Amino acid sequence: MLGLSELKNTRVYQEVVEEGRQEGRQEIQKELVAAVLSNRFNDLDQGLLKVVESLADKPPSEFIPSLLTDSRDVLIEKFGR
Repeated sequence: MLGLSELKNTRVYQEVVEEGRQEGRQEIQKELVAAVLSNRFNDLDQGLLKVVESLADKPPSEFIPSLLTDSRDVLIEKFGR
């Protein structure tokens, strides 16, 4: 039977930990994007919620400039699909 220290060194354990970290980063990113959009547009309708979801796994450098300057319609066109 594996002890805790041996278990932590297994590939499966390390993959599970990394997957948990990635999911945590995505949730935080979604919360931040939602907060920015809510602040800019006062409401998160279905179109903006799709934008939030689509940006969860993208690098912030790909969308932050647009998030801060583009109109609601442009954001939905770029990221809401």
